[in-house]
Amino acid sequence: MFIAAANVFSRMDDLFLFGHSKIVDPRGRVLRESETEGDDVLVETIDLDSVYEHRACMPSLKDRHPETYDAFIEPVNV
Repeated sequence: MFIAAANVFSRMDDLFLFGHSKIVDPRGRVLRESETEGDDVLVETIDLDSVYEHRACMPSLKDRHPETYDAFIEPVNV
């Protein structure tokens, strides 16, 4: 999953919000980060194939056990 983290650049009383928004790829690598103090727009072309490659290396969906979910989705009578 790609993450786009937007952060505010502002001063509110004693609080300084420093900005530095960033875009991160599924492996946690920062693809683009705001390097300026002030308003900024980040644009990045993302490779959706890298999501499939990452999932193939970490196949956590194969570890699911949907047959055990029934107890969690049944209505509870109070």
